[in-house]
Amino acid sequence: MLEPETVQAVIASHRKRHADKDEPGAENKHLRGMYLYELVISSLQPRLTGPSTIKKRGLSPRENTGLQTASKMVKQTELVDRNTQLDFEQWKAAMRPVLLQRTIYAPPVHMNRELLQRVLFADKEVYITQPPVMTHNSAEHSVLQDSNVRDDDTQRHFLYCLRALSDKLSEVMAVVSLLRFEDYLKEPSYRASIVKFPKPVDTKHPRGDFDFLIIHPVHGLLIIEIKAIGDRFESSWPEAKKDALVSKKIQLAIKQLDKGKAVLTHLISDKKPAPPVKTALVMPNIGKDQLERVLITEHKLKKDLCKCLNIEDSEDPLGLCLYADRMSAKDRPWDVTVDVVKALISWWQQVFAEDKSGQCLEDDDYLDLVARFCGPATYASSFSALNEDSTPHYLLTLGQAASQIGDRFSRCTLRRSQLDVLEEALPLRFLCGPPGTGKTVVLMLIACKWLQEKEERDLHIVSTWSGSLAASHLIVCKLKQLCFGCENRIRLHEFNLKGMGQADEAVEIMLDLVRDGELFVICDEAFGGSEFSDLCTQLNNNCKKLHLWAASVYHSLCPPCLQKQVFTEPLRTPPSVTREVKRSGVIKAELVPKYYACSSPHPCDGPPPIMIQHQAQGHSTGWPGDCEKCGKNLATKLLKLIADSRLTFDLYPASRSADAKSDSATAAGACTLETPKGPKPLTFNDVFIVTTYYELLDEEKDGDDNIVNEASGLLKGLKQAGVPYRVVGKGDSAALAEVVAMSGPDAVIVAEADTIRGLERKVVVWVQSEMGGNTSGDIDFARLDALSRTTAQLVTVASGLPI
Repeated sequence: MLEPETVQAVIASHRKRHADKDEPGAENKHLRGMYLYELVISSLQPRLTGPSTIKKRGLSPRENTGLQTASKMVKQTELVDRNTQLDFEQWKAAMRPVLLQRTIYAPPVHMNRELLQRVLFADKEVYITQPPVMTHNSAEHSVLQDSNVRDDDTQRHFLYCLRALSDKLSEVMAVVSLLRFEDYLKEPSYRASIVKFPKPVDTKHPRGDFDFLIIHPVHGLLIIEIKAIGDRFESSWPEAKKDALVSKKIQLAIKQLDKGKAVLTHLISDKKPAPPVKTALVMPNIGKDQLERVLITEHKLKKDLCKCLNIEDSEDPLGLCLYADRMSAKDRPWDVTVDVVKALISWWQQVFAEDKSGQCLEDDDYLDLVARFCGPATYASSFSALNEDSTPHYLLTLGQAASQIGDRFSRCTLRRSQLDVLEEALPLRFLCGPPGTGKTVVLMLIACKWLQEKEERDLHIVSTWSGSLAASHLIVCKLKQLCFGCENRIRLHEFNLKGMGQADEAVEIMLDLVRDGELFVICDEAFGGSEFSDLCTQLNNNCKKLHLWAASVYHSLCPPCLQKQVFTEPLRTPPSVTREVKRSGVIKAELVPKYYACSSPHPCDGPPPIMIQHQAQGHSTGWPGDCEKCGKNLATKLLKLIADSRLTFDLYPASRSADAKSDSATAAGACTLETPKGPKPLTFNDVFIVTTYYELLDEEKDGDDNIVNEASGLLKGLKQAGVPYRVVGKGDSAALAEVVAMSGPDAVIVAEADTIRGLERKVVVWVQSEMGGNTSGDIDFARLDALSRTTAQLVTVASGLPI
């Protein structure tokens, strides 16, 4: 990834050479983006300086012209006039420093096709996930087909392998996935800028798609067709039946590759000379032996495949194909080993074996093609739920993807079985299950129902210990937003059932609130052992019409008077995070119910976790939280994510409405009742830094502003790098209320895991404690409590050894 220091170095270098002004108007087209990117980086990272650490491709001389004039113009005028046609060239200029330095994935994380049914419960909109169904009607879009899920699995599998390959090669390219022909240059806001480009509608094949399209400045363009055949083969089937099915899929792939090549050749026909267009076939579930057997048996099929791949009939087409033997294991596609990377490099070299002429696309031509195929003028409708509004534009950076993924996982989404629990509406319920399974969402919705149906009754949100205070504030905050006019009927009670005599006092206080034999109580993140059970039992014995719903990850806490309901399907964390949480021994020992596979697909698998290693060289000894170097390294990662999420944000027409409608509570982990239409940028408020067993301490000053106690080393590093943070202590109710409402300053929240239990953020940094690193039982609880707060990107700061 492009370092912020690198951008600053590039800009400084080009300022020194800005005297060349041989192209009038360049400042209007290409330099505004340079200024925009400079502005983003400098505002986020004012104190990070240093030499460039990435050296790939240089920028064209066009960027040297009129830089001072361009900067002055951009300061005086808006980058985009909201009342006029948008300029296609502005997007290219804004992305130029990035596109010429690294591989761009559109999108960086594969977004699954999913089907969500909108329903109303207590007049609140809820998304109900729909499982895939078997159907032979490929044109049926009102259901999520089983074939959709299988196609997504293979697309995601290939993307994992391709990322590992590009990381190893360190080559610049653009990777576009699932681009429908009819979505190409579809955005009407750019109509004036794109009218000159060839369109698919002018060909014989106006409808179709590219599974993957790779734009490479040296090799040209590569169309990749992926077939999911083989994942459902039954062992009892004869080999002849399997081979026939494989043969049929290869024939279909040849037709689709030929069609894609014809369309793509037309779309780039304005480029003189036109870059080469190559094709490749990927079959992740078929082994080399079976492919060889099919091609040896069917001579015509082999001949057709060779023609499609543009090789001689005497050559082996398998060299240009990716199959199971060359890819990661199907059940662990994210685990791309060294041997697999070597096999992928061999495939890549065979695909481009004849390219000896050097670079085939000049910088401007490369930028132009990338802007056409994955810029804001082209839709990415394949990545929205089949019946849900979503971003129509491609996500190009991990920062943009993290923001979108966090929005999707924080939606008000439930399984059908959970809606059934709500509709049954028993008065006494205990919800249990591992983190992120929708317990808080269900509590909030049943509370909405009580407020709606019992207009003269108060609702009591009870916090039973310091670890449930954040979740209780969250429910109060969201209920006040969702249930207009009921603000004065929602009451928060803070108890500590671990304290001596607190349980009896809580019972006395709550019984005084009974009206006409009725009491309505919500208790999230319940804890307190027998004290909590005693509280529920006494309330039930002394209140004829008690309505009490509680939730906890620990099923053993369920009081005898409450009916237990177990939720086990993860809803609010990406699988890439859930896999890490699952490793907790607390779950393996069944102190917390185990996760079970979901009946419907997740929005995506999630970005891979980021690891920041606390090592000896340049680092302090002991806990990473005391290490200033770790703080600076963490700051670099966070600033990069946030800066990347802001790239070209103001150039997306859909971003304006999304920005205007932005609800600050979205990132607080509550129900999101509207999905933003544009790639909304990340903020520092979207980040948690979570510790377990040790606390990160801020500096303390006396009345004369003298430092009495210094801040922890990691926080010092953050501060020096320009990352604002706020330390929230355990039991600080006022601070937690601001964290939940996101009403405080835009700053990273630093807290112990118990303090923010029940809250969520798009980016969560776990600073592994030294105790947790040495004691398996401690680290098991840390995994459960800290990692599960993540709705998108997980970052771990730990010792050099894998956790």
